[in-house]
Amino acid sequence: MMRNMQRPMDAMGRDELRLWIQQLQFTMRDLALYLDTHPEDANAHRCYLDALQRWKQALAAYKERFGIQFQEQVCDHTDWSAWVSTPWPWEKGEN
Repeated sequence: MMRNMQRPMDAMGRDELRLWIQQLQFTMRDLALYLDTHPEDANAHRCYLDALQRWKQALAAYKERFGIQFQEQVCDHTDWSAWVSTPWPWEKGEN
């Protein structure tokens, strides 16, 4: 399924942690689509909640170590200011 599942987030570099976040987002979206047609599947629901928890932890770890990279990390006005003032991923000195 997701290859980084056993690797601690604090041991991941910027790109690896960003990839882990993207893998978790994909997993959650895929499971959400499945749960739309199979809402009684308790195992899928547990997997979704597990991915959601890991995604929140990964976002927090990324924000703490590298700053805001994802809109989902914006919680208040200060975060929004940080979000818009840092270089975009395609700019030199990527966030």
